[in-house]
Amino acid sequence: MSISCIFANVGSGGHDVTAPDFFRAATIFDRDRSVIGGGKVSLRKGEARDVLLVPAAGTYPLKCGHFLHASLGMTGMIVVE
Repeated sequence: MSISCIFANVGSGGHDVTAPDFFRAATIFDRDRSVIGGGKVSLRKGEARDVLLVPAAGTYPLKCGHFLHASLGMTGMIVVE
């Protein structure tokens, strides 16, 4: 089953969702392959992106890949059951 993942940046600057294992395991639809570069979705301030994919079951770490952002707590987990 495909799902629509909406990634939104409501912060005051640029951020990304870095989750290479998640994106590598998922089936990404052709229309969205260019959005996911290097296992991440980059977002400017106020930007949102809708990515259509079929996730694979598992637990995947995620973080913001910008300098020091992960050390400031911008981390998490994606859980697909």
